[in-house]
Amino acid sequence: MASSDPATILLSSLRREIESARRQMIGQRAGLEREGLWLFLAAMGCAALAGRPVLQGLAFAVTVTLFALRCSDAWAQRSSLTRSCRALRDRVRAEVLSDRVKRELLEEIDSLRGAPTMRNAQWRLGAVMALAWGFLGAAGIYSLR
Repeated sequence: MASSDPATILLSSLRREIESARRQMIGQRAGLEREGLWLFLAAMGCAALAGRPVLQGLAFAVTVTLFALRCSDAWAQRSSLTRSCRALRDRVRAEVLSDRVKRELLEEIDSLRGAPTMRNAQWRLGAVMALAWGFLGAAGIYSLR
């Protein structure tokens, strides 16, 4: 049977790993977009506390802290994905495969590396997240006036 061929099993395993990395990146970006919406709502809540400087300051501090920690976690996930892609690339190079198959697999991995989650800084991943941070900053500066 061709499916029990070690090269076929290896190729199938490598393709599954590449697809898994792709799904992780897509999920990470979607998660940041959702969190950007929540950050926007939290920023609106902070801005709504105008006239209550102590509560507003506390709300801004909590919001910034919570979302900064989440962005820090997302940065760590991005670094982990980068290392995974690098290890996968090294593994493909080390395996005994035809040059054509190696080239195809390396091109698939390179297409992952060119994805927005791999090429941009974490805070620039989602437009919603960037706009939400901008709104939170603007609301904070406006509240200081």
